[in-house]
Amino acid sequence: AAEFVRDARRLVGEINQRGKLALLVGGSMLYFKALQQGLDDMPAADPAVRAGLEQEAAAQGWPAKHAELARVDPVTAARLAPQDSQRIQRALEVYRVSGRPLSSFHQAGKASSCTGLDLMPMPLVSLEPADRAWLHARIAQRFDAMLDAGLVDEVRALRARGDLSPDLPSMRCVGYRQAWEALDGQWPMHQLRDKGIFATRQLAKRQITWLRSMPQRHVVVCDAPDVLPRLLALVGTLMDEDRPISVHPEPVEGPAGFDPSSGSGQAPSTGSGQARLSPNGVALSPNGAAPSLDGAMKTRGP
Repeated sequence: AAEFVRDARRLVGEINQRGKLALLVGGSMLYFKALQQGLDDMPAADPAVRAGLEQEAAAQGWPAKHAELARVDPVTAARLAPQDSQRIQRALEVYRVSGRPLSSFHQAGKASSCTGLDLMPMPLVSLEPADRAWLHARIAQRFDAMLDAGLVDEVRALRARGDLSPDLPSMRCVGYRQAWEALDGQWPMHQLRDKGIFATRQLAKRQITWLRSMPQRHVVVCDAPDVLPRLLALVGTLMDEDRPISVHPEPVEGPAGFDPSSGSGQAPSTGSGQARLSPNGVALSPNGAAPSLDGAMKTRGP
């Protein structure tokens, strides 16, 4: 997150110097929170501590390490799944190295010196579905499109490269993980669709929970037939108040745009998302590019 903040600060500044609005697009609200509120410098990775955690997890399982995290950092544990090995490992690593819970590094209500964006409290527009069945149908449609586009063949080719493993962040994202496990023979291939859709629903639920934890947000119902004019009217009102706009759609993880080696990239949206207003002139569009924009940055998953 700190690396993203540094990159965003530089790129937003360069785009603003050209007299343009920068478009920030991504699915990790933690990164936008870090950009808005700042993030204390966290301990660097400690290979010895990580190796020890991996050995413990191999013997005990990641759910046991998640339970340990809940004892020392309940705030972080509450937002992580018991099998989220990467984030559980990092949270425990930070605690063991620093003696502080990871959540204590997420400073609410103030921007740290690493942002350099002079951000003020931002109006937040949250795109949320009123009908959960509508969202579920879109998730199923999207996963079917991934399968039709050759998800299994893509993962099979990635496995054959020899430099990737199921422990990489990119290979643990929704779709990749389930396809990899099916190719490993962990369960029959005919179960891939159901498992992928279920995992995507869980991810979308966590995204909506993130949004609903922000009471200051302005909700726009994204499954309403007039969602676009409603959103544009709201954005227009906010722009009339001379508050340039920053947009953050809320995609669900998947194959589109990923560099498998790094785990970066984002996939198309399932329909939930948010648009933030920033004094730095960053314009957002939930389902496409806004006019008169120059430059785009993708947030990277945590």
